[in-house]
Amino acid sequence: MFEKLYNRAEETGSDITMSAVTTFNDNNSNEFSQSNTYANLDIFPKAFFEKDFTPEETIDFLMDICVYPPGKIIRREFLLENNIRFPENINNYEDGVFFFNIWLNAKKISLVKHFGYVYRMYSDTSTSYRNDFNKLQIFKAFKEKKRTLQKYHVYKKIKDKFESCKKKGILLWFGKIKDNRVKILYMLLMLDRKSTRLNSSHGY
Repeated sequence: MFEKLYNRAEETGSDITMSAVTTFNDNNSNEFSQSNTYANLDIFPKAFFEKDFTPEETIDFLMDICVYPPGKIIRREFLLENNIRFPENINNYEDGVFFFNIWLNAKKISLVKHFGYVYRMYSDTSTSYRNDFNKLQIFKAFKEKKRTLQKYHVYKKIKDKFESCKKKGILLWFGKIKDNRVKILYMLLMLDRKSTRLNSSHGY
């Protein structure tokens, strides 16, 4: 996988090069799948596989692009020049914040339609699943993602898609909480954010 990504990056001079990802559902089905549209790169138009492209060309489907770090290589000098790191104040769900920072900073991006990595989904061994308290980090992560999108003047263009993704993500992880104490805290955070949005919309 890395050889293919490296060769493509060298060929195009890309800051980011990414490949398709096979997913493995560790929840119920125990199935390998290359049809997961979030991970298999099918969201990209076919022409994108024949050229390098810019972030601006992907704005319409930015929220549908896979943020998983596996399956990507990033030019080291690009990271150093832009001082991009994973956020240290978020223990879970930090992938999206990091992804938006690299993606929206990049000058050139390229793709490789190669399934070089298997991503295990819904694993009880992952930190996101093992500790329900970690799931509370999703609120901070979405706040940081929104701030990042605003920084690059993208948020207003994709506001509806971002808010829809946020709602789905928060409800998805709420459904996976087993600890009743965390469920109560999570619900309070959901209610607090809903109240904040209502107050803001009325100018309070």
